[in-house]
Amino acid sequence: MSNSGKNETGRLFDDLQREIAGLDVGRQTRFFVDGGSDPDGSKREKSDRAVTRALTALERLLSQDAEYAQLYHEVRDDVARIEMVVTNELMAAQGKAMAEAATVFDMRNRAGTLPDGTVVFRSAETGEVFTEDGKALAAGDEEDVTWKKDSPSWEDYSAAVDRTDAAQQRVRDLQTYQAEVLQPARDKLEDQDNPPTEQELEDIKRDIFERAPDGLNVSAEPPVAELADSSPIPTSTVAKPSV
Repeated sequence: MSNSGKNETGRLFDDLQREIAGLDVGRQTRFFVDGGSDPDGSKREKSDRAVTRALTALERLLSQDAEYAQLYHEVRDDVARIEMVVTNELMAAQGKAMAEAATVFDMRNRAGTLPDGTVVFRSAETGEVFTEDGKALAAGDEEDVTWKKDSPSWEDYSAAVDRTDAAQQRVRDLQTYQAEVLQPARDKLEDQDNPPTEQELEDIKRDIFERAPDGLNVSAEPPVAELADSSPIPTSTVAKPSV
C-alpha cells in the first residue's frame, strides 16, 4: 500500500474513534448517521452533562434562563456605566477640593496676625475682627494685629472655608457610594458560584439609583470631555468658622 493510502486509512480510523466518542471531527459525519453508534442518545446526553458541569453556576443561569440573562445584563451594564460616571465625577470633585483648599491656605497666609501667630480677619460689614475659628477678638487686642495690605475679609475667608468643606464632603459622598453600593454590586454580579437571584438583581438596580449622591446624574452617559485632575484631596482639614 502506498504511503498516501496508509495516511488515508489512519485518518479514517482516527475519525471513527472520534465519532464513537461523540467528538467533532471537523467534517461531515460518515460512520454513524441518525444515531449510529449512539442510538439512544446516551453518549450525547453524557457529553452534554459533562459540558453543563464545566459551566459555573452563573454561566448555567445565563445560558438556561433568557429572562434572567436579560435582567442580569441590564443591571451589569447599569453598574458599569454608573461606575464610569462616578469615576469622572470623583476626579472633578477631588480637583475642586484641592483648588478650594489652596484658596483657604492662601487667605490664611495673607490674613492679619497677632504677636503669638494667631490668624485673624476683619469683617467688611461690621469692622469686627475674628480669629480663623470664628471667635471675636476683644476690642483692646485689635491694636496688636499686624495687617497685610491685601488681607482678605472675614466674609471672603468664611465663604472659602464653606466651599472647601462642601467640596471635601462631595468627595467623601462619592467614595462612600463607590465602597458601599457600587463595589458590593460589582462583587455580587461577578460571583460565579453564588450568582445573584432575580430579586437580588432587582435590589441592586434599585440601590444604585436610589442611593446615588445628590446631583449625580446616574441616568446619563458619562461625559466625553477630558477628565479633571485626579490628584488626591488634602488629608488635613480646614477649621469651620462659627460666628
